[in-house]
Amino acid sequence: MKKILAILFSIILSSSYIFAQDSDFFSWDIGFSTGIPFHYGESNSNISNFDANTLNRVLAGTTSNIYLKIAETAFIDLGIDSLFDFKWNASDYANSIDYAFFGGVKIYPGLGGLNFSIAYCFGNRSDFLKIDGEKDIFQHSWGNGARFSLEYDFNYLKETTIKPIVGGYYRFIPRGNYVYDHILCAYVALKF
Repeated sequence: MKKILAILFSIILSSSYIFAQDSDFFSWDIGFSTGIPFHYGESNSNISNFDANTLNRVLAGTTSNIYLKIAETAFIDLGIDSLFDFKWNASDYANSIDYAFFGGVKIYPGLGGLNFSIAYCFGNRSDFLKIDGEKDIFQHSWGNGARFSLEYDFNYLKETTIKPIVGGYYRFIPRGNYVYDHILCAYVALKF
């Protein structure tokens, strides 16, 4: 994995002259998301038990992508997603921070700005728990899996500097020991 990242980084740095010649070769976006995580497996039992009793919850996240054009309707898509899940009830809480790095391909199938992407991802989920007055618990786990997205780029093929995007993604990450995370998110973003 380190070799692949080093090769990609070298290609991006060594071909900076291409960016100046064709502004469509390189683009990026940043946005805000919200969603819902589904945690399955034995190590998620504390979180699942807390979900049944919780009254307060905030789900917020971010997403950012870098696009490298490889064809008129195809792009290499590199990015990072995060989702913050804050749950509390009186003095108890079950907070999670989930983030994932991904790399894949984004395709525009010819339906205006509608596009989809398929990507390999790896990431971490960190849980901060205090349930039924017990001592604070911290647990985290890494994993790798897949990310699928569907989005609409409102100014696709138009000569504008900022393009609004609305979309959603599904991310599946096995964490080992029969622990699985499924995350569904919706997002709004600006593409530059």
